[in-house]
Amino acid sequence: MAKVSRVICDMTGTEFTPGTDGHEDVSFVWDGTKYEIDLSDAGMEKLAKVFGPVISKARKAPLTQAEHMQAVKAWNARVKVWANKNGHGSKVPEKGRIGEELTKIYEQANTEDPKPVRDADDEE
Repeated sequence: MAKVSRVICDMTGTEFTPGTDGHEDVSFVWDGTKYEIDLSDAGMEKLAKVFGPVISKARKAPLTQAEHMQAVKAWNARVKVWANKNGHGSKVPEKGRIGEELTKIYEQANTEDPKPVRDADDEE
């Protein structure tokens, strides 16, 4: 029997299942302190509205290898959730890399969420 974890979104107070209808453990650094917050899709939208104006003015800093891997893992989870909700579930691998075709479809539909790169000069 499969075990399903449910999490409460810190922004909306709603319950969600990580990996199927929401994000989990979104992390950010502010003034030298790293923070994590559990967010559903709706909570992520609220956070994006708050951070959006700031991020549009900010410079990108290079990620450490661990941060890059964490960012890719979170991006892969978002792609899988989106693909299953938008009729592309047959292209979603259970494990491993997201295929090039699904990556292109996702990035065309979600231009604000490109696949993470290690730093601004990377051309993965």
